[in-house]
Amino acid sequence: MRARFQALDERMLRNIWQVSGISGINLTLQRLRIHINLRGGKMKKIALAVPALLSLMMAGFGSVALAEEVPEASQATFAKEVLASDKPVVVDFFATWCGPCRKMGPIIESLSKDYAGKVSFVRVDVDKNNALALKYNISGIPAIKIFKGGQVVDSSVGLGPEQELSNRIAAAAGVSAVSVSAK
Repeated sequence: MRARFQALDERMLRNIWQVSGISGINLTLQRLRIHINLRGGKMKKIALAVPALLSLMMAGFGSVALAEEVPEASQATFAKEVLASDKPVVVDFFATWCGPCRKMGPIIESLSKDYAGKVSFVRVDVDKNNALALKYNISGIPAIKIFKGGQVVDSSVGLGPEQELSNRIAAAAGVSAVSVSAK
């Protein structure tokens, strides 16, 4: 139980690690200590009870929902839906517990409507499809990989502006970019 619980926490912490100035983590089953670098080289230590951290991370991003209309690919369907597709495919590697992934969901949903008929979109839950995450070197989420002809032609990690992602999709897929400010 402890190993499974700790692995879950470590996956969640990777996202925090990538977007903040965290310089050290001490994780036990009961408490989490995070060392955050502040301006001027000062260090601040934060200690949280792990259950409180889980609640904070799940609720901390508000009520942002994951994309519901974008289909979810699995290990069994990935080759057919992505690798054998005759259209470029945007693959969003995500996890349900990931706050930035929850914010990326509506962006992916919106872009899937904008590029309908030109580009396909799928989502892959990395917790359910570990082998796919390993195969495509997913080290942080949300991770976007754009496939064309069964090959990765572009990739990005983290939450970014919708227009930037739209431009990357258009360039990789060879289609006209959609202006998100015109929506």
